[in-house]
Amino acid sequence: MAGRYTQEEVNELVAKAVAAETYNGREVIENYEESLQSLKQTVEELLTKNQTLETQMAAKDQNIANEVGALEQSEKKYAALEKDYDSVKGELNRFDDKLTELGLKIKQGYEEQLAQQVAKIANLEGELAAIYDDVMDKPGTVRVRSIRLANLELSDLHAPVADDNQEVLALTLHAPFSKPIGRMIAQGLHGVELTD
Repeated sequence: MAGRYTQEEVNELVAKAVAAETYNGREVIENYEESLQSLKQTVEELLTKNQTLETQMAAKDQNIANEVGALEQSEKKYAALEKDYDSVKGELNRFDDKLTELGLKIKQGYEEQLAQQVAKIANLEGELAAIYDDVMDKPGTVRVRSIRLANLELSDLHAPVADDNQEVLALTLHAPFSKPIGRMIAQGLHGVELTD
């Protein structure tokens, strides 16, 4: 080698080799730095996308949580409404039972009062008939200022009698009850005349 190249040529070749190696190393380093920068940018973009996805997922999770909460509230409201409905329905049933019971009591009381009134009227008819029979055979006028028959007050009961041969007795009743009631009372008598 020493025979073919001079020392100067050798030094020149070494310098060129070092320069070439240095250039190649610098190029490699620059390429590495560019690749590293590109990789760093890619990583940053991925991190940004990941952050965006995490934000979107968090928003979706929050929406789901809100929907679940709203659904739970709706279920609670429905349960409360169902409970209120059952309570109102129970109250209505109890009210209906009370109305039925009250209707039966009113009907029973009305029937009892009606039976009592019928009994009073029958008793009154009997008492009036007895008075009529008592005064029928007596000539003259029978005057009774006040008489109570079956808890009904009859004021100024006049029974004018003409003579023994008269078959029909004319009674004039002055009483604190209406004509229909008076007519009902007088059905058992002969020839009853009612005044206003």
